[in-house]
Amino acid sequence: MAGFFRSAFACAGALLLGASSLSAQTGTIAGRVTEQSSGEAVPRARIEAFSGTTGSLISATTRDNGSYTLPNLEPGVYTVTVRARVGLAAQRIPNITVRSGATTTLDIAALPNPTQLNEIVTTATRGAVSEKILDSPNSISVVPEMRITERAAVTVTDHIKGVPGLSISTGGVLQANIVSRGFNNAFSTSMLMLQDYRFAGVPSLRVNVPALFTGTNEDIERIEVLNGPAAALYGPNSGAGVLHVISKSPFNSVGNTITVAGGERSLGRVSGRHAGIFGSGKLGYKLSGEAFTAEDYRYIDPNEPVTYSATDARIPSSRRGKAVARDFDLRRYSGEGRLDFRPNDDTELISTAGFTHFGKGMEITTTFGAAQVSNWTYMNLQERFRHKNFFAQVFYNKSNSGNKTPTDTEGSYYLRTGIPVVDRSSVLVGQAQQGLQLGRTKFVVGGEYVMTRPQTEGTINGRNEGNDDINEYGGYLQTTTELLPKLDLLLAARGDVNSRIEGSQFSPRAALIFKPAETQNLRVTFGRSFNSPASFAFFLDQYSGQTPAPGLPVQILGNPSKQGWQFARNCTGGAAGDLCMRSPYIPNTLAPASAAAAYAGFAAALQGIVTALPVSSFGTAGEAGRQGILGILAGPVGGIVRSLRPTSAQVGTRLIDLGTRDSVLAVT
Repeated sequence: MAGFFRSAFACAGALLLGASSLSAQTGTIAGRVTEQSSGEAVPRARIEAFSGTTGSLISATTRDNGSYTLPNLEPGVYTVTVRARVGLAAQRIPNITVRSGATTTLDIAALPNPTQLNEIVTTATRGAVSEKILDSPNSISVVPEMRITERAAVTVTDHIKGVPGLSISTGGVLQANIVSRGFNNAFSTSMLMLQDYRFAGVPSLRVNVPALFTGTNEDIERIEVLNGPAAALYGPNSGAGVLHVISKSPFNSVGNTITVAGGERSLGRVSGRHAGIFGSGKLGYKLSGEAFTAEDYRYIDPNEPVTYSATDARIPSSRRGKAVARDFDLRRYSGEGRLDFRPNDDTELISTAGFTHFGKGMEITTTFGAAQVSNWTYMNLQERFRHKNFFAQVFYNKSNSGNKTPTDTEGSYYLRTGIPVVDRSSVLVGQAQQGLQLGRTKFVVGGEYVMTRPQTEGTINGRNEGNDDINEYGGYLQTTTELLPKLDLLLAARGDVNSRIEGSQFSPRAALIFKPAETQNLRVTFGRSFNSPASFAFFLDQYSGQTPAPGLPVQILGNPSKQGWQFARNCTGGAAGDLCMRSPYIPNTLAPASAAAAYAGFAAALQGIVTALPVSSFGTAGEAGRQGILGILAGPVGGIVRSLRPTSAQVGTRLIDLGTRDSVLAVT
């Protein structure tokens, strides 16, 4: 037993000597965290010290009196970050020197976080110039990091469902459409969506698909939503507002995050994020990625056929005559990498690359029904630069629906027709902005150039393929002048030119902002905004399927740029592509055999509709009333329908002023 105690004392002595030696070779950072305004201690704040030289990361939590200790730090220069409770801002203190065998004292005064009452936002002024929400004439809502962290989410849509002014329509586990202050629609193109200042929509179609966003839920710092017209700064496609997803800087979020989630509908999600700082603390990086799988809600569109046509050459041969089958599985993989160079607090250069692979899913369209998503990819490359109040960026977005040609079967396709979707569109954007202060007036001036390049191999733009490029450029100036200590005047103006629209667009804005208190304001604003049409509005030339009755093919056409549709003054035939505002059942439009079948089919369709109606629809006449109507349709009415051959003299056009009910134009 005595030998055991001697050994134990010897080991303890060796450990103490080792600890003493280690202590002599390392250093410590210690101090207190208090509130700047009151001086009170801040307990349970998280303190981290990171060394770009050694790559080591040490963390601690403040005690009840606000004190903390970060021991056993190798000598060197550290960056210390503190994340306190709600209401206090996260802080980053660089260049803290640790010496061997010494304790570096670092007391931190926690600053109030404007998150709750008067947040600092960048979306209101677009770019490097930041301002408080209550200094802006815009209605802005912010979803902060705290709320994002504590909410389980599939896409960014889940974080903004409670934001005032937004309308969100959900079409499945992943599919959703978002608009602000307006009617929702399948493409939700009226709201501009941004990720870290770059466009987030599908380039040529300008479709906002949250499932294609790159990055991960864990990498979102905040979401800013600007409701109302924003064209004075953002130009086209922001007439209903801006939704901006802003990710974390690696300098303020060093470390690792891994998330594993599961739920109903066989939902599984694995996400990871890593951020660090190189060398002297001037170069930061982050990597994030996510894998998602689930089973979507089961729904069959009654407009989809049972089997695809066996003879339609637009359908790939391997799909012709086959049964229509929806795939309800969802598969999505996404990743993003970012490199931040920050030589000083006034300057930063940020490089970002993101990629999303939407392996399986469903996306709803308005006219063409649901698209079965297969191997759809989305890529973005971005370079942005900030120096003080100067901001510039270039970014490139590329979409690929998974098909290279109109006969591919590996990519996405329409369930109603079986026809592949080819979308290999891209957009290249350059933007620059300068902010400055002259006396009582703040200036924000900037401009941009947008090159949209659709590439659909004839599946979407049809005969317009090869003549569907769009170039847009514009410039803006905004001033904010302090008229009185609590009263500001904002004036803004923007001009835009679109290569597919005649003339130019002018977007003015004016506002008076009265701030009676730090957390209150009263705004009176005026603004004029516009949305330029997406490429499909001009160049769409796509087969949509057949009418249920009498089974005629339907081709959906866009409105030709700069000229629009022209009324044909007669419908005696003529060149293909004439727009005749009348029934298609006319001589020379259909072959005689096809025309006869169409007329007969239309009459039969009317009878089918009456037959399908419930008996109650015919009131007290009941079934006798139904049979009477069917007799009329089979007799005189059916004969009239079959014999109709309208001429130019019989079909005319009248334009009427709805205010006075006067006819302003009559064309026969």
